[in-house]
Amino acid sequence: MSAEDLPTPANHQPRIVRVTGADARECGAAWGQAIRAEVSTTLTRYRELFRESGIDDDAAEQQARLMLGALEQRFPELHAELGALALGAEIGVEELMLIIGRTEILSMAPGIRPGECSTLIDRGHRLRSVQTWDWHVEMTDGWHLIHHASQSRRYAALAEFGQPAKIGINDAGVGVHLNVLGHRRDGSQGVPIHALIAGILGGADSVAHALEMMRATPVGASSCITVVDSENAAMVEFAAGEMNVLKPKSSVWVHTNHFLTPSFSADERSELYQPDSDERMALLMDRIHRGAVPVYPEDLSRVLISHAGEAALCCRPNPALPFGQRWATLATVVLEPAARQMSVASGSPAEAADDDWITLNP
Repeated sequence: MSAEDLPTPANHQPRIVRVTGADARECGAAWGQAIRAEVSTTLTRYRELFRESGIDDDAAEQQARLMLGALEQRFPELHAELGALALGAEIGVEELMLIIGRTEILSMAPGIRPGECSTLIDRGHRLRSVQTWDWHVEMTDGWHLIHHASQSRRYAALAEFGQPAKIGINDAGVGVHLNVLGHRRDGSQGVPIHALIAGILGGADSVAHALEMMRATPVGASSCITVVDSENAAMVEFAAGEMNVLKPKSSVWVHTNHFLTPSFSADERSELYQPDSDERMALLMDRIHRGAVPVYPEDLSRVLISHAGEAALCCRPNPALPFGQRWATLATVVLEPAARQMSVASGSPAEAADDDWITLNP
């Protein structure tokens, strides 16, 4: 495949879908109807990606059923909404779980990275945070933006079609970022990480409340969920059914795709991300130590720009590689909890002009 044949992430113009209704089922049904074609396309792509990664249909569907049961137990209202979303999209709810639980399912694949991202929190005079979302370039048009109002809290989020949330902020100013990790005991015996994020955005009124929700939720795939509000922040690593809240000492925090919890690192699948993850973190820490973190939120994303010869904070797809190995930065997201605001640009921060940013408030 030539470079001209690959989609350009910066050219993606994401749909903004408003999710409202009298109850969870009404919201879910309308949501599913609105994105029916895109959900069908996303499902087809993930089935292909699973097969390319050595995961057959039966194994993927078995994992989807396990996660569906865990979701129903922990977040029954969200479970009802997603069941209605599947109905509106004219697919089975277990098929929808193949999309929502794609991180957990891909964790079964030997040697296949389940994704990568870089996240930075600036806890200076006004807390704000930024993240790049790196994923398969073939999924360039596979995400949308959501205004969601069916749970106890309103939230705005970026999500792939069929997922309830990935990165977002709610009307209490609680924001969430996600970095996928890799552990040798990863599995699907818990709530999918993207569903947990939706649960937090739909219910938490502070970082402390979000931590309570995470402690009460079984999670199968290792990840780092970063949660922020106007005054506090936490980076929470999950591995092998356990969680650890990181306590960085500096005013600027960074996470990439390797564990910072020593007890989790012992069984880390370091072959998935290293040395790339260490190199990205080292580059960011060097910039922080040199005072390269901008004062203004609108400039924060520039910290995540990488240039030739530097660690790949911005991913550029290699057209010579096969499907499943062509990584690209699909989006860049800045959260400002005090303003209850999320700003999103398609593609990498290096490609985003001032007028490319979409601003959402829950």
